[in-house]
Amino acid sequence: MLEDIAGAVLREIETLAVEDAQRNVDEERAKAEREVCWQVAMKKAKELASTPWSADWKRRPWKMRWRWPQHAPMRAEPRTR
Repeated sequence: MLEDIAGAVLREIETLAVEDAQRNVDEERAKAEREVCWQVAMKKAKELASTPWSADWKRRPWKMRWRWPQHAPMRAEPRTR
């Protein structure tokens, strides 16, 4: 009886060790994937930051940044109120 319990405990410990090792592998893989996604996002952000449009955006006063050309027709129409 004691040998049966000891065998069950050993099997459980081995199972937990295997699950823990797999969890560590999965966490490392997820960390590597997040790092790759971060690098891609930073590369895109740097490319966008170097475009002429973004340079123009940065030079504008903050109040002027939201005056888009597509809103010009709405502002040109008289108010009905």
